[in-house]
Amino acid sequence: MNLEMTKVSSQTIFLLEETLRPAILIGLDGVIVFGNDVFKELTGYRNMSTIQDSIDKESVQLWDEFIKNLHHTTEKNIVVKLYTNDNKLIKKSVKLKYFSDIQQVAALFQSTATNEIPTYKPYSHAFSNSENFMILIDHKGMIFDLNGLHHKFFKLPKEYFKLQHYTVLLRLLDIDKNTLEKEIELLKKTGTSELVVTYQKTLDDLRHYYITTFYDKDTGMYLIRIRDCTDEKVLEQRLAHSDSLSTLGELAASIAHEIRNPMTTLKGFTQLLKLSATEDSSRYISVIEDEIGRMENILDEMLVLSKPASNKKTIFSLEVLVNDMIHVIRPKAVMEGITIVKHENLLETTLISGDADKIKQVLLNLFKNAFEAMSVGGVLAIRIGSDMKGQIVLSVSDSGKGMPINQLNQMFMPFYTSKAGGTGLGLPFVLKTVEEHGGSIIVESELDKGTTFNISFPQFERKAFVDDNKILHSEIRY
Repeated sequence: MNLEMTKVSSQTIFLLEETLRPAILIGLDGVIVFGNDVFKELTGYRNMSTIQDSIDKESVQLWDEFIKNLHHTTEKNIVVKLYTNDNKLIKKSVKLKYFSDIQQVAALFQSTATNEIPTYKPYSHAFSNSENFMILIDHKGMIFDLNGLHHKFFKLPKEYFKLQHYTVLLRLLDIDKNTLEKEIELLKKTGTSELVVTYQKTLDDLRHYYITTFYDKDTGMYLIRIRDCTDEKVLEQRLAHSDSLSTLGELAASIAHEIRNPMTTLKGFTQLLKLSATEDSSRYISVIEDEIGRMENILDEMLVLSKPASNKKTIFSLEVLVNDMIHVIRPKAVMEGITIVKHENLLETTLISGDADKIKQVLLNLFKNAFEAMSVGGVLAIRIGSDMKGQIVLSVSDSGKGMPINQLNQMFMPFYTSKAGGTGLGLPFVLKTVEEHGGSIIVESELDKGTTFNISFPQFERKAFVDDNKILHSEIRY
């Protein structure tokens, strides 16, 4: 019997995986081109190269009648007498279905299990409706079929994959030769391999794909399943980031005392030296004092990251706070030739609950970063609005040089900085503070066009209880 599959389509893939019913693929001439394991066990493949050898004469007549009437009906249920592996005839109901694209008939026999399967659900349904991107590759390495998620995962048409060699997928996912050889070796041994790759879907969208490959050594075919695990990876990174902050906090707390003692001593002696210093010496002492002050600022930023969330909460207007901070930075903007544009706020209220001093520091960090990213003629745009969830969204945009993907992915990691002399602690403080206030940050950046920080805060709600048209009391919900 010829077990090689000459053609495969999504409508017949279920025969490869069907384990409860005997199933075969038959050419129009009656030649059996494929039989699943249940059919092999039932019949023993007793020299059954054709369907005519597998059933009795009366059943052959039913088969012939089905083939002759394919122009009228392509699907039919019949009852045949099938030869078993011990040369006995047993009655089996069989569902015949003709697929014109491959000119073959799929025959799905009555289940050999005690409990019959009540409905016929082909594998093609699961293949087509999977949430994962599914690709079927034959023993020659050609992509025979795929489900409809090619555009969702890769923004590419079906023609990019269909009937192409599997190397188009390797190039797309940037899988190197050594990795491929290891995966193939594993497939040959175990029948399954797993791999996680990164794919740059768009300029600002880096995806993580979990790829599982299954290999059927009887047919030499491969089934590739690609699942988007980006959310899981982002969560892992956030957890790793939280661990970094926690470790940083423990480190800062343990060395703070040891650093502050010698710094206090140094400050005391520099003040004494200034009393008797010459003019030149005073300049040097001023430099020393500036550097000591910078060391103290770095230590303060480290300690801020290590501290738990503050319980110092008030109800304040984000709009008023933003306007206050704009007044603070306006002189610096004028000196550096930067224009500040504050868009009109159309919200009825911008009340939020939290620590106003910390939010001020967040704004100062963002404005400072924006200034450093721009040159003379730059524009700092500030807008307050809301999102679909009803949260207040503060957008801070600059017209600076923008950031590449690798910088975007690491910008909130402690000590990561692209600035000479930077501490890499400003943005981790921003993220920590915003999250402590129940908010979130989305950063958008494009090279040579600028960067936008979109910060969402839960809107403060005051719920009043009324009795006999009189307000009894108010409940503040954070």
